[in-house]
Amino acid sequence: MSQAGRWGDRVEDWWLAPRPIHALVGARIGIASVLFVAYAQRLPEALDLFGPAGIGGADLYARVPELGRFHPGIAAPLDVLRLVHSSALVAALYAVLLAALAAFALGFRTRIAGALAFALHLLFWTRNPLAFAGWAGFVNGPLLYLAMAPVGRRLSIDAWLRRRRGDAPLAALAPGWPLRLLQIHVCAMYAVAGWSRLDKPDWLDGSLVEIALTSALSSRVAIDWSAAAPLLMLLTWAALVLEGLAPILLWVPRVRRFWAGALALFHAGLAVLLHIEVWAWSGVMIAGLLAFLLPTEVAEAPPR
Repeated sequence: MSQAGRWGDRVEDWWLAPRPIHALVGARIGIASVLFVAYAQRLPEALDLFGPAGIGGADLYARVPELGRFHPGIAAPLDVLRLVHSSALVAALYAVLLAALAAFALGFRTRIAGALAFALHLLFWTRNPLAFAGWAGFVNGPLLYLAMAPVGRRLSIDAWLRRRRGDAPLAALAPGWPLRLLQIHVCAMYAVAGWSRLDKPDWLDGSLVEIALTSALSSRVAIDWSAAAPLLMLLTWAALVLEGLAPILLWVPRVRRFWAGALALFHAGLAVLLHIEVWAWSGVMIAGLLAFLLPTEVAEAPPR
């Protein structure tokens, strides 16, 4: 076989060979749960955020057309909820989205729930991206990959119902492309976020973590951090290195679990200490990092 043929086989194996689904199952539970909580928190003001009389809604633009130029448009063909004049319809779709996210997290009618969750989240996010921080746009890709993967085979109501019926459990293996897409998506985020900080003075001089922890806008705890300034400086640089090298070292077999674990601890610490949308970012990123923390090769998978 030629060298080109061998490389082609390797690429095909990397993308398509069966892989354990454990990481995808964990990501399904984590990402769907974060989205459910985020939308549930916004339930009291859902119509103000997404309804026809709310921010950038159909009724508002009908009354004041010139406001249209301020609309934070992302994908005009998907921005259909902006044109809806029925509050009842928006509220009904919001309820369906919450139900779909809950069902997807629990693994009930997983394929249908995942498809509904992806489609409706995409519509609501496009309708008003200002209702979220950047994590809600980032999560579109992973949610789509998970909806297309057989993630209902484990830790799900669907799997429990199969056992109740006496059916044999489905294999905990699936073609590897959804896992690879999730891994690439996570690494692309670190490349964009981590490398963009290389020219930011607050990151380079080591002051960013202290600034975040002492800001009334972001800190969750009221503590005098001045005595820990040297440690916070080291943490800032450690975070810069962790995220900056993640797109490379997460692919190195001998260090990927260590690096992914360190990143997960970093995100967990941010979620505990900061009170802005960081908790959602952290939850989504930890769920995505499972694609590097859990088995990705058949030989690594635990016994069935």
